[in-house]
Amino acid sequence: MIRKRIWVSGDNLPSFTNHLQGGSGSLTRSLVDDYIYLSYANPNPYLYVDMSSITDYVIQSGDFLEYDIYWETAGAIKIAMDLTASDGGTLRDSGAVDQNSLSTHPNTDISARAYGTWYHRKIPITTLSNGNSVGKTISYFDISCEIDGGSTYVGRIRNMAITDGNGLGLPRKIIKIDKSIAKRLENIGFTSELNNNPLFKDPSLIFYTRFEGNANDEKGLNNGTPTNVSFHRLYGKYGQGGYFNGSNAYITLPASASLNALGGATSSYTVCTWFLSGTSKDQSLSEKWTGTPYPWAFRGPNPNISFGLYDGTNNPTVFDTSKSWNNSVWNFAVGVRDKTANKVRLYMNGGLSGEVNDTTSNIANTGPVYIGARSSGGQFFNGYMDEFFIFNRALTAIEIVALYNYRIKKLLNISLS
Repeated sequence: MIRKRIWVSGDNLPSFTNHLQGGSGSLTRSLVDDYIYLSYANPNPYLYVDMSSITDYVIQSGDFLEYDIYWETAGAIKIAMDLTASDGGTLRDSGAVDQNSLSTHPNTDISARAYGTWYHRKIPITTLSNGNSVGKTISYFDISCEIDGGSTYVGRIRNMAITDGNGLGLPRKIIKIDKSIAKRLENIGFTSELNNNPLFKDPSLIFYTRFEGNANDEKGLNNGTPTNVSFHRLYGKYGQGGYFNGSNAYITLPASASLNALGGATSSYTVCTWFLSGTSKDQSLSEKWTGTPYPWAFRGPNPNISFGLYDGTNNPTVFDTSKSWNNSVWNFAVGVRDKTANKVRLYMNGGLSGEVNDTTSNIANTGPVYIGARSSGGQFFNGYMDEFFIFNRALTAIEIVALYNYRIKKLLNISLS
């Protein structure tokens, strides 16, 4: 069981402070689903970053360090955890090994266990490099990176804790459960991509890209062209996603009959995407703007989000200023023009942020759709994006909540009492 919680899936991203560094290098950290994503640039030869918001801990008899690690590159990058006690004793130089007799020193190649898969490590910590460490205080909880080259590498880490050696005690499956609680768990599962949702078959869906190595339209109607966008499974909310560098990366959807019809005098539509950004700057999620008029400009986070229309005179725009959306976690943004109700709406993470009256008339144009930039080439988005889609109708509030929360049911081994 856990004796000292360091960072467990679901926690907020901790604060970090560089602790030890040889040569140049930087470590970028962000939350992706249930793990901390690490991007290690120009790392020559090592960098140790302390999770400075984690409070000190006095080592007890029988203590173990446990954590999960995932290496994206075999051998070249070496990411691990290290501990430093108040007397200067370190885990890295202690000679300690994990449950598979692999050295805990961060320069150890554990790619046979951790490359391309999660590897759980359990390491005794009662003897650090200065000898018996029981009663000593751990003052540095480091994520350590060592490298054999000078490029950019990535990895993942999660569920870091000091335990009694019997695991973290996190729930794995439900063995026995009361009937009344089981009723509440009917829809338990995991959030899923749109292509697993009944709305994927909705005829009003006119564009949908999953960012699986490209910006192609899953409906086969409006394939996008990426410029300087990188695709990788570590960049996505589900599977692969797109990384936009904030300077010259974007996607264009060429003008088509289905896209050009958006913004007509009676046209309703919905624009949706998942995004993750840690940058506060003028940036754009998506626009169909080549001047006046335009059917939408979906901007932010800077750190706010806005969704607006413009007919040359009227510019109804909804802003979400309730929080900073450049918070380095995945967020779901939805902009809606509902011409039946004459409303423009903005939803964030399934909730209605606000609405204004739609005072525009015909705001259609024949320009392309831009994802991750303004049509003039500015306001480049800096961060990750996944699951971008457009409907040629106004989705209802219930449908938007369902998109945000949609879950695939999983079979559980449940014994009802």
